[in-house]
Amino acid sequence: MTFPEVSQADLNRLSVEIYVARTFQTSDVVRQANAGLELLMNTRETTRRQLGTDNPRELAGMLRACRSDAEHDVITKKLAGVRLFPLDRRILREADLEFNQFSQILRFWRSRSGPYPVDGTNALIRLKRFAETYL
Repeated sequence: MTFPEVSQADLNRLSVEIYVARTFQTSDVVRQANAGLELLMNTRETTRRQLGTDNPRELAGMLRACRSDAEHDVITKKLAGVRLFPLDRRILREADLEFNQFSQILRFWRSRSGPYPVDGTNALIRLKRFAETYL
């Protein structure tokens, strides 16, 4: 996705708040989270048009395939505003089985021990700031 105004670190924290907010019962918070996620996902199309893909593995491959410093500089400039949005998946593989542990991670984030307790809609600072700026 292309979103140069937001650093990768801030986007990582924002994604957590979006995923957490989507589990709340407050309709305004859920609406903000869904609108924010939709806006961010729509920016992926810009990346696809500019670079031919939005797949992180393929983008990294473009950098590795550079044969000269000049070619590397061109690709690096194209990637300057590209951010990787963390998906709502955490796949673990054991033997022949795959587990998506994201729901357990989300439950911890919402628990009393986590950073966003069940009644913690006031803790969604990045989501509120993002909504005020972009939505």
